[in-house]
Amino acid sequence: MLMTKYRLFADDPLIPARQVSLPLGLSLPTGSIDERNEDHPVAARQDELQPYGMPLGSGTYDPVVGILYQGSRSPLWWGANL
Repeated sequence: MLMTKYRLFADDPLIPARQVSLPLGLSLPTGSIDERNEDHPVAARQDELQPYGMPLGSGTYDPVVGILYQGSRSPLWWGANL
């Protein structure tokens, strides 16, 4: 996954106590989407593909977009992501 973050607002450019950012990214098609179930205890099922949700990768390029709020009051930091 490749990610970057663009700051939309900060109350202080060097040490912000409040800031709003826009994270942007791209999920790359890594991993395999055709792994076999070789370790299954039932020999007849060892040649089947992994169940839905179990493949190591997605096989697709996917955009990642969000909005992020971060705040701080020394020594604490907090935030919320959407």
